Amino acid sequence: MKKFEAPVLEVIEDFAMEPVYALSGTPETPDTPDTPDGDWKIWTEWRNHNTGSHSELAIIAKNDGKLSGEGITMTFICIGFKLASVKDSSGYMVSNVSESGFTIYRNGHFNPNERIEFNIQITAADSPYHGSVAQTGQVCPHKVVCTSYITC
Repeated sequence: MKKFEAPVLEVIEDFAMEPVYALSGTPETPDTPDTPDGDWKIWTEWRNHNTGSHSELAIIAKNDGKLSGEGITMTFICIGFKLASVKDSSGYMVSNVSESGFTIYRNGHFNPNERIEFNIQITAADSPYHGSVAQTGQVCPHKVVCTSYITC
């Protein structure tokens, strides 16, 4: 099993680290990398905002490594909003859902250079749009960022 975790900042001087933004709910978001370092490149893209219900988020992952595997567990943080729920995850197991993030396990064989993509529904707890992270058609300033992954 191969495990990667993003480094943890222990000293905060005149700046705030990502989890502080995620928990504070501030609309301003810091610049963040799209993925942790390692064999996988993992990023997210907003697909749609259904005002009054939820937002659609695509999770995209590309295996740039040389190893095959049988599954990947990805942990994400939410920046700029408080998470209420994750639904319709294409049948993949979602766990550890909190206001600041969630974990999702994608089972199934993967090969080197394989790309996986699936959509999930995100509901925001602090949304002025009754659950969606932004209004329909609006460019969303908030982010969902992969902070770590484990392959098996």
